[in-house]
Amino acid sequence: MKPTTNFSPDEFQCRHCQKHGIQQAFVDHLQRLRDAIRTPIEIISGYRCPKHPLEASKKHGPGLHASGIAADILVTALDPKSVYEIITRDFPEFRGIGASRYRTTLHIDIRPVNARWAYDSKGKEVKWDGVWENLPA
Repeated sequence: MKPTTNFSPDEFQCRHCQKHGIQQAFVDHLQRLRDAIRTPIEIISGYRCPKHPLEASKKHGPGLHASGIAADILVTALDPKSVYEIITRDFPEFRGIGASRYRTTLHIDIRPVNARWAYDSKGKEVKWDGVWENLPA
């Protein structure tokens, strides 16, 4: 990936093997989000190689992080609900969004179809209708 105004390749590298695999298109969309909110976005987890423990443990094979089109992000200057609302209102390219009442991070990705899910208190994915007030407890 080429660096953008606010993101460097190392921010997205796999924390398991240090490989780079994030897709430029994803980073370009994330940079547009950063420009719109005018506050830093921390990359908690970007690219994850297929052997990364979180990817290797998936039942159906590696997920979207391993495809280089997903990241878990943290925006400390804004609450997760506000970031979620901005993304869903102004950034339709982020079609996959995972949220939680128990975390301040959001998962976002550029998959081809819309998907919303939540994480429960143990970090397990659960069904969610995408309405913030309906986030599972």
